[in-house]
Amino acid sequence: MRQLNKLVFWLLLACGLLFLFHYESASIGPLKVSHLWKGVLLGFLIVKVFIRGRIKSSLYNPFFLLVIMGLFSSEIVYNPLNAIFTFSTTVIIPLIGLYALDKDSVWCKKALHFLSAFFILCFIPYEVGLLTPLGEGYDIARSYGFAVQGSIGPFQTAHSASTALAGALLAVLYFLLTSAYSRTWLLLLFLLGLYLLFNTFVRTGMVMFAIGSLMMTVSFARRSQRMLFRVSLFSIVLVPLVSTWVLSNDALMARILGQRSYNSELSSFETLGSGRGGLALESAHMYLEANFIEKVLGMGITEQKQRMSDRTGKALVPHNGFLALLLHNGLVGLVLFICFLFSLWTSMRKLRDPNGAAFLFALYSAYIIMTFFQTYHILYMPVLMMISYAMLKKSDKELSLS
Repeated sequence: MRQLNKLVFWLLLACGLLFLFHYESASIGPLKVSHLWKGVLLGFLIVKVFIRGRIKSSLYNPFFLLVIMGLFSSEIVYNPLNAIFTFSTTVIIPLIGLYALDKDSVWCKKALHFLSAFFILCFIPYEVGLLTPLGEGYDIARSYGFAVQGSIGPFQTAHSASTALAGALLAVLYFLLTSAYSRTWLLLLFLLGLYLLFNTFVRTGMVMFAIGSLMMTVSFARRSQRMLFRVSLFSIVLVPLVSTWVLSNDALMARILGQRSYNSELSSFETLGSGRGGLALESAHMYLEANFIEKVLGMGITEQKQRMSDRTGKALVPHNGFLALLLHNGLVGLVLFICFLFSLWTSMRKLRDPNGAAFLFALYSAYIIMTFFQTYHILYMPVLMMISYAMLKKSDKELSLS
């Protein structure tokens, strides 16, 4: 009976999250559903973390300073509502990190397992036709000439779907290699997630998972013969299966290789990465032309998009988190983010569980890749990383006290 009650609780929680994710873009009066549920979550985290005052950790201080900078940057002048909204959503990431540090390792492990499973299973109603996505998946037909649409599930953008799946798959792979839960369940979850990741047609998530999983499996295999056998067996079965399916999928191969209907992304630096090369050059020119205050403290996203529109005719962001930080938050913002990455790196190196550390470094690498090709504050993947860090940190502490 107790197990049944737990199952009902998790199912109700998953259905509630699916409802919120699905209707994120819908509006209730002047507010979007995404603003409402993230606002409630923010209020809950503030009460739990700051008002109770039980958390003592300096790890997230640079991240907090970076987010607070947004309220005192040029963006608050050009577009105050956007500055407040960006602050409210981005600050959730370090707050969840601090909140998880107040929990024990078992709670963190359950939370990580649940969220990873949810990010994968929430696609099922859309894949079988029970629900229609409100967001738009990657349109392969427009650029590549194939009549297919990328999977997006309940997420509002293709990149948020892809990065969430990449983080979830790394967590499932870690649980699978360490036999944390039923191997049959984890294997089915992993295969479904891998299919969905490729079916998003978003390369950022694919690269995140490829690099992260390679780092983790090599590190696991080097430490013991049992792990070497487990990783080898897993690779022998999976690699040929995935390779055959990917290589035979013309639309997916065209997307991975950047072979568009009208040209190849490899034809010039400007066209690399769906035009990211050109955006990087324009972003560098904008920064060099900015005044001293803008170089130090940033020009904000609204002004940056306007200047990009003046230069290229399109109001785009750099699609590189490091360049975006330099433009939006200035040199100070970029330095604060690098300080956070360095603090997290040094803290991870102190973990005594080598397999756990390998998993965390895989997530860390995936997060840097996400930042390099998109931005640093797409919510879902970094949340998985923060919970994983808290799980392993708490496990270390509990082991030392036993």
